[in-house]
Amino acid sequence: EGRDCAAFLEESGWIKAADERELILFTVAPDTPDEALASLFEDAMSREYMANNMSRMCAAGYGSGAAKAQRMVMRNPMAFAGLFICGDPDVSAEELDAAGAMPTEVPGVPLGSIPLPVWINSENTKAVERVIEYWKKANSSQKEPFEKDGSLWYLPAEDPQGYSEDAAVCGPVKVSTGPDPSPAEVWDSFLSRWGRYAGIGNRQLRRFFTEEELGLEFCTMYVDGVRREWYQYVPESVRKNPDKKVPLVISFHGGSGMHHGHIHSTRWADLARERGFIVAFPGASLGGFSAKFGWLPHAAWNADGSPGQLSDEKFIRLLAQKLIDELPVDKGRVYSNGFSMGASFGQRMLLAMPDVFAAAALSSGVLRGDFYGDFTTAGTNEEHQRPIWVIMGEKDVGGGTFGNNPDAYRYAKYWTKRNGTQSADEPLLHDLGPYHTKVYVNSKGVPMVQYSTVDNKPHSATPTDCRLMYDGFFSRFSMDESGRTVYMNSIVMD
Repeated sequence: EGRDCAAFLEESGWIKAADERELILFTVAPDTPDEALASLFEDAMSREYMANNMSRMCAAGYGSGAAKAQRMVMRNPMAFAGLFICGDPDVSAEELDAAGAMPTEVPGVPLGSIPLPVWINSENTKAVERVIEYWKKANSSQKEPFEKDGSLWYLPAEDPQGYSEDAAVCGPVKVSTGPDPSPAEVWDSFLSRWGRYAGIGNRQLRRFFTEEELGLEFCTMYVDGVRREWYQYVPESVRKNPDKKVPLVISFHGGSGMHHGHIHSTRWADLARERGFIVAFPGASLGGFSAKFGWLPHAAWNADGSPGQLSDEKFIRLLAQKLIDELPVDKGRVYSNGFSMGASFGQRMLLAMPDVFAAAALSSGVLRGDFYGDFTTAGTNEEHQRPIWVIMGEKDVGGGTFGNNPDAYRYAKYWTKRNGTQSADEPLLHDLGPYHTKVYVNSKGVPMVQYSTVDNKPHSATPTDCRLMYDGFFSRFSMDESGRTVYMNSIVMD
């Protein structure tokens, strides 16, 4: 209060921290009405003017802005990965109770039980105590804190409820007093350490680790004079046994995203470490993502082979060969994976490069024509039958069922015909929790085409998707020296 927003950002150090850490800042004055704050929040999520990472949006409030930040976050905790409050969050007990009791998309899970990392730097008052207790309950915190460097930390209970493959109860409540910590300290030591990822039902909180902490390597190569880049993960167990050939998964990020965000939303590297395979995350070329955003360059896969963009197909073919030549990759077990537009491009890889990819399994994306590519795009190679699986959320873009997504039905019609299975209208059905899967088998009973709709799942690629894809699909398929598809090491098609 009483300060110009721009002057505050400059004098507090937020501008410097943002420049050095590539942060986007949205700032509001204390007298900003709630309606305007809601509009600003929508702008931040729309990505009309920037390609921000929606998994890592945080909030900070100073002075009377502490209460404004508390109210905004407690009304929509699923959108945020962290909250920093520097001042007295003067929110009444009645308001806290009312907000905490509000329902979420998941039945029986109210807003007040959504975990969130919170740091409160303030002198102790009744209002501060109320907010501390609110977030301790949301985070399933232990009753007693531990002290570190003068701050109290309330950590989640040792045996918390709600842990899953896609989420972990990991939100601490930190309480401190004294001078304002620097924005660099707030970000580096606290807010940067978590992410909030789309998944089944409410968005899921997980710890965030840098690419270096995960053991990924950043790599580049030049294709037609242009530098292309990717991250790769080679487990230590693979490095210790270089004579043993292992599978390779190449995973394509969504449009307007990039490989570093895709790494964290899917957690492919964790699974690769557990199962002992190599995973690569290439970055798309830059292009106009759509007519609406045509003026703003976005990372978008050239799935339709447009001559006006770089050849992503050429890049991926060279990348796959480089990894096969330089790492202990089994060239008969190279798999295509992707999310959203990366799923369209991942399917394109199976269409254009069945000599490279033994199978494809994809989240939240089917071919839709236009720049997403199509089955008739030039360069399609139908020489081999190849297994494929697409997972769509019930609340996905375009719809998650054949009835409300004609492109999904068209996917099934094409691949069932190509792979010699029963028709798209005559699937076998398999339910596994929220995953409802149509399975199409060939004359030898091999599941060559699959399509899943997932209850209460929006547009997303989750760690559970990836685990099911690898353990239940990729690991069962390979191709032999002649390029024929092999299932379970014994049944050969085509």
